[in-house]
Amino acid sequence: MHRTAALGRPSDAGREVARRRHPSISDRNGGLSICCLRCRTVAAVIVTVGRSPLRVLAHVVLAVPAILLAVDMTISHRLFPEPETRDVVTGQTINSGGEEVDVTEQILTNGGRAERRRDLFFGIALGIAGVVTLAWGIKEVAGPTRYLVADGEGFRVRIAGARRPLTPFTWDQVDAVRSTVVEEEGTNAEVLSFRFVDAEAFPVGAAGAIVDPPWLHVYAEGWEIPAHRVAPVLDAQAARVAPEPEPSIE
Repeated sequence: MHRTAALGRPSDAGREVARRRHPSISDRNGGLSICCLRCRTVAAVIVTVGRSPLRVLAHVVLAVPAILLAVDMTISHRLFPEPETRDVVTGQTINSGGEEVDVTEQILTNGGRAERRRDLFFGIALGIAGVVTLAWGIKEVAGPTRYLVADGEGFRVRIAGARRPLTPFTWDQVDAVRSTVVEEEGTNAEVLSFRFVDAEAFPVGAAGAIVDPPWLHVYAEGWEIPAHRVAPVLDAQAARVAPEPEPSIE
C-alpha cells in the first residue's frame, strides 16, 4: 500500500535529517512527501516461460478465415454455391397489362435440402471452432499461459494439466537440469529434464511430462523460450544451492 503524507514547511536542517532517515523522502514545493511502503522479501524471478506468441498468432490467423467461410456457407454464399432449388407455382395474379400470370416460388429440391443440411453442419462447426480459437488467442494475448516460473527459492512447472496450477518445487530437491529430445510415437519432442535427489518430492503422475525416476522430462513444445536455452540457467541455479557432499570418514 502506497501512502503519501504532506507535512508542513520544515527547516533545511530538518529536511536533511528526514532525508537521511528516510531515503524515499522527496522535497516538493518546500514541503516533505514521505512515501511509506510495506517491506517484504520477494525472491527475484530468474526466468518465466510462457506460450510461444508465434503459435498464438498462427491460431488467430487461421481463426479469422474459418469464421468468414462459416458465414459464407450458411448465409452469403459468395464462394460456396447456394443449394439447388426449383420453381413452384403457388398462385396467379394480374399484371399491369390485365393478363393473368403465375406466381412462382423457389423451393429446395431433395438434393438442395441435403446440400443445405451439409452447409449448415460444416458452417456451424467451422464457425464455432473459429470463434473459440479467436477467443483463446485474445485470452493468450491478454494473459499468456505460463509453463515455467523460476526464482531464487525454487521453480513452478506445468505438469498437472492444462487447467491446473503450476506444481512447485524447491532447488534443494533437484541437482541437475538438462534439455534433450525424446522420441514418442515416431516423432521427436523437446523436453526439459529435472533430476531429483529427493525421492519424496518426485511427482508420481504428470500429465505434461514423462516420469522416468530420478528424471522428470517436461514437454517443452510451444514454449516461447526453447528448452536448450532455459536448461543452462536453471542448472546453474540448482548447482548453486546444491548441498555440499559430506566428507568421507576413513
